[in-house]
Amino acid sequence: QEKKVSNTKEYLINGDNYFPNLVAKRADILPAGVYECAVTMEGAPYFKPITILTDKIVDLTDSAAVEITKEVEKFWSHGISEKFKQYGLVHKRGILLEGPPGSGKTITLARCANMVVNELKGIVLFNPQVGSLKEYLRLIKEIEPDKKVLVLWEEFDSLLNREESELLSILDGETQVSNIVYLATTNYISRIPARIKNRPSRFARIVTVGVPSAQVREEFLRAKLHESDSHLIEGLVRYSDGFVIDQVKDLIVSVCIFGQEIAAASKKIVEMNEEAVGMDDYNEEQVKSVFQTLKAKDRPKSPLQPLR
Repeated sequence: QEKKVSNTKEYLINGDNYFPNLVAKRADILPAGVYECAVTMEGAPYFKPITILTDKIVDLTDSAAVEITKEVEKFWSHGISEKFKQYGLVHKRGILLEGPPGSGKTITLARCANMVVNELKGIVLFNPQVGSLKEYLRLIKEIEPDKKVLVLWEEFDSLLNREESELLSILDGETQVSNIVYLATTNYISRIPARIKNRPSRFARIVTVGVPSAQVREEFLRAKLHESDSHLIEGLVRYSDGFVIDQVKDLIVSVCIFGQEIAAASKKIVEMNEEAVGMDDYNEEQVKSVFQTLKAKDRPKSPLQPLR
């Protein structure tokens, strides 16, 4: 079969967007940043700059965000690409983050994206459609063969029903490219087929982002709270036992912003999980069992002083 030849050698700028090989202002490189893979009404592909909005990122000692960011940074450290070539391997990496909603997976994506853009001067493709990703990667690599590319997929399991064959081709098939990291998240690890999650050539690592320890919760609270709130930290740590980071943040909002008592605010979060309103099927029995230990009768018996 004759190999397809393309004359695409540059990006063209139209407003804030970058189009491969169209008539407009020209650019030799795609600037470091986060992009959506978009298409015009006429069907022309282009890269749209976006901003990933998150709360202020807190670097925690024992967190997936720090661990994964260091691994991605090492993947692009000096000499690693050559070592892949020496062993006849494509310079790529896939990492899958799994865990309950609100545990900090999105913060991990944001931290990695910031590092790739600001420190490595690479680009990030955010939630690209699998079916069209190979074309966008082809265009990037034709123009900039050595471009560092980080692909982020949230709710990765939702891609599988529609475009699994294209996904496998990109991860380790005929359309894979070099100098790239795939970082994906899922709340439903049971929905990811073994042919994907148990194949290191597709995802070399599966990292569980779970319930933070008391030490991590205390670090998070000290980073988020004002000095005037420091007397609340001991109580917040005790009453957030078993909470994911998103629930700890809600505890801060309830207590420090709305002035609720710690015990009452904590009880509200526990009851929401016990009632399982709208609970989906992420490790449902496991989640319920965790919160069985957090019922009011099992929580601290005497209030800490001072509490609000």
